[in-house]
Amino acid sequence: ICPKAEIYSVKVMDSKNRGRLSDIVAGIYWCIEQDVDIINMSFGTSVKSDILEKAIQAAEEHGILMVSSAGNGGTGSAVEYPAAFDEVIAVGAVDTGAEKTEVSATGEEIELAAPGEQIMAKSLLGLDTVASGTSMAAPHVTGAAALLMMESRYRDAAFIRKVLQKSSNPLGDETYYGCGLLDVSYARQLLHDYEEVVLAEWGSAGSEEISIGEADRTAD
Repeated sequence: ICPKAEIYSVKVMDSKNRGRLSDIVAGIYWCIEQDVDIINMSFGTSVKSDILEKAIQAAEEHGILMVSSAGNGGTGSAVEYPAAFDEVIAVGAVDTGAEKTEVSATGEEIELAAPGEQIMAKSLLGLDTVASGTSMAAPHVTGAAALLMMESRYRDAAFIRKVLQKSSNPLGDETYYGCGLLDVSYARQLLHDYEEVVLAEWGSAGSEEISIGEADRTAD
């Protein structure tokens, strides 16, 4: 989605794909120190942690946009942390028919949906493979956010998050799909259509009061 992005791989999991909370928190603070723009977190836990929440809040205060997989517990299962934190974009997964995948978690925390079934990826050995799950959906949103930041003259995380929300395609139940399905092409259009208006509003109202009007998807 954003081939010119610089990607930092921050190792917080072991060879069995399990990680300690302390390593994850350390990884987030490392990202803050490196002044990264976006953190993708394709992992989750059902346990709410104060130290993880503080790290997430610190990253937001630093202006970092955070994206995380909602979890693979299926319909009725709670959205996992860190996706469940307000500061993080929680991403659910859809299949090739734009329907929620069987494994994708549900809840009011879901913010966006993205492709998460039969996704082409690279294996640990660099070979092509196919993978599924919300951990595959989250990077789609991360890549779109990176592309918008690269094209924006004002690379603010809150602004980019709003553009992603407003440009998504509504699919129905918000506990399944949040605002809707990621639409990279329309997000790029909205970015340029609204940037001048939003920047002017930012200058007069302050970041907390910025709003982007409801997008008319049928407009020229």
